[in-house]
Amino acid sequence: MILGALSLLVGLGTVGVFVYTGMIYKAPVMKNVDELESMKQKLREESFKVKLYKVDRISLNLKSQEGRLRYADIEMNFLLFEDSLAYKLDDKKPMLYDKIIEIASTITAEELNSVTGKIILEEKIKNATRVLLGKPVIKSIYFSTFIVK
Repeated sequence: MILGALSLLVGLGTVGVFVYTGMIYKAPVMKNVDELESMKQKLREESFKVKLYKVDRISLNLKSQEGRLRYADIEMNFLLFEDSLAYKLDDKKPMLYDKIIEIASTITAEELNSVTGKIILEEKIKNATRVLLGKPVIKSIYFSTFIVK
């Protein structure tokens, strides 16, 4: 008997919620255009902003086993762990470029043309930057130009 009453109470409560939300309650309609614009502006300000550190195009000679000259043009952007680290990279830019050239010059063109080679290059650049600045700096590397000839 108690279970029947409890089931009836739960059932009536559920029906009541559906009736209230479906028929009785009406969501407030936005009438003010300014209010809508302020909400859009707030969303734009709160949206996730990614700041990338741009590394200019680097042309470098690649290690070649065939004896013919191979080179690569690479342009990339670093996603940093903290935006405040960009100025530290600016201070060490010549050393950073030197490390990138040194690392990429030890990799063959065939390796760079493979997905694995690009991943290895990324990891080596991240590690070199970590050593250069004494802490992890680069979260991810995005290549905007990657040409191997």
